[in-house]
Amino acid sequence: METGYPAIAVSPDGTVHVLARNWAGDIALRSGKGGKGWGAWQLLDHPPGKEPVHPLVVEGIDALVDTSGRLHVAAPTAQTVLHWVSPAPGQVPKLSAPTGLTPSGSAVSLVADGKGGALAVYRQAGTAQVAVASPEAAPGVSGVAWKVARRTPAGGYGRVSAYRLSGNGGALVLAARDEQGRVVPASDGSGRQAGWEAPGVQFVGIPGMAQDVEGRAVLAALGTDGQLYAARQSRPGAQFGEWAPAGQESAGSRV
Repeated sequence: METGYPAIAVSPDGTVHVLARNWAGDIALRSGKGGKGWGAWQLLDHPPGKEPVHPLVVEGIDALVDTSGRLHVAAPTAQTVLHWVSPAPGQVPKLSAPTGLTPSGSAVSLVADGKGGALAVYRQAGTAQVAVASPEAAPGVSGVAWKVARRTPAGGYGRVSAYRLSGNGGALVLAARDEQGRVVPASDGSGRQAGWEAPGVQFVGIPGMAQDVEGRAVLAALGTDGQLYAARQSRPGAQFGEWAPAGQESAGSRV
């Protein structure tokens, strides 16, 4: 409870990166090729200047390996959202320039931006507003703030799941919890920003996402009745169909 949930990312060569917040509020990284031969824990660097007030990082970190093999890490603090990125594949991530982002009211979710980098998705502190943030220039350039695209408020609370479809268009898919505890998805087709769709089942935990063999997003959530439910897009980037128990959903389809 003092450290929160760890974050995991896997590089193209099979190296597994595990990141965790320690009791002091710093982030530690440990990596192992193929999930074996783990190296020692390494602390990520601090913002420059005097030692930061601890705890520096609050619960809710995430990690992602981009298309070039660089490891990205995002973490909320009481004042902003921090971002680290590897200078080159295989190297320990270094703290980027200040993002300029307002504090997060939820855990941060990192997702591919479709251009070789990463986006940060989170709820802005004090509101239920979902923000999708991206750097305006290459990470590490001094003084570059991140730009924020705010979504139409969906209400609710908690972490927002994010997934980037592969293939043409590369739609961004989001899933959040509304005021009634129901899962509400949203999907961006190429060049457009869609609103939140009709809510699905009430759920616990965090929605999970995957892509099926036809390129469609599949969204799964554990219902409050203990059953696993799933919904599937009619085509890549389109709206989701009806929610159904996972064993009955789209019979014959494979993820």
